[in-house]
Amino acid sequence: MDGMRTVLRIVRRTLRASRLERLICCALGALIAVGECVVLGLGLLANKVVLAPKLGDVVCAVLAGTPQPPPSPDVLTVVQGLDIPFGWLALMLVPMHLVSVVYPDGRELQSVMVASGSRRACWEGISLSILASMLAYWAGVAAVCLIATLALGGELTFDTSTWLTSICGFARETLTHGSVRSGLPVCISTLVASCAMALAQCALSAALDRNVAFTLAAALVCASLFVMHPLLMGNLMMASRSAEFVVQGPIETEFGAYAPGIELWVSAVLSAIVSLAAAVVGGMIVSTRDVLREDRV
Repeated sequence: MDGMRTVLRIVRRTLRASRLERLICCALGALIAVGECVVLGLGLLANKVVLAPKLGDVVCAVLAGTPQPPPSPDVLTVVQGLDIPFGWLALMLVPMHLVSVVYPDGRELQSVMVASGSRRACWEGISLSILASMLAYWAGVAAVCLIATLALGGELTFDTSTWLTSICGFARETLTHGSVRSGLPVCISTLVASCAMALAQCALSAALDRNVAFTLAAALVCASLFVMHPLLMGNLMMASRSAEFVVQGPIETEFGAYAPGIELWVSAVLSAIVSLAAAVVGGMIVSTRDVLREDRV
């Protein structure tokens, strides 16, 4: 019981120290989501779609990302043909910055460890602070999607409309057929993958530096735009690469094959492994830190 109170005290202290930065990041994420909803509305007008978008349509449009690059023998052709999803990219980079501002660095980390009297409680408190920040961020994005759906008169269902794939520019060659597509697996995959990446970034911040950890996490997400593979976890947060929209088997073409869609269970298992590894490794690093010096023993 005393250990839990210590952990909660660290959570309150960490969140209180970064409350302004967290508020700015959450507001920025909501603002980006608003911009994506506006783009969706303009797309509906341009394509003369009269049906109101459902909640699943709005969510998948916000988390659309970009289709995987088509197979090509010329790498330059792939790069030139890639449409960078700046809205999605910004939506993914903001929570990484949020992790870097919530994680106490340098003397602040040492003071938290001394005040807690327990390295284990210190790490658990910081990890819970990171997860709470992630939930607050994505809750703001979800609230925007919900308000946009109600404002447009749509249904509060995660089923998606038939026009969504053309509005968002999903690759026709890889689309699933004969099934009802849902935005719920996209939401779950994005949330669990984002939390897993946040914990991994937290562990990297403990091992290296929070600025270096942010750079590595951002590079991982940016690399996901060019290569479709579950280990590049940015792919787990794109509706355009989910098995809900991309067929589960490879599609052969003249120059190669499209990768199959990423299923929810793959995202869940990979996120769980990354989260567990980050929690264990980060705890080991913090447990060996010397609170009296910058180095570790």
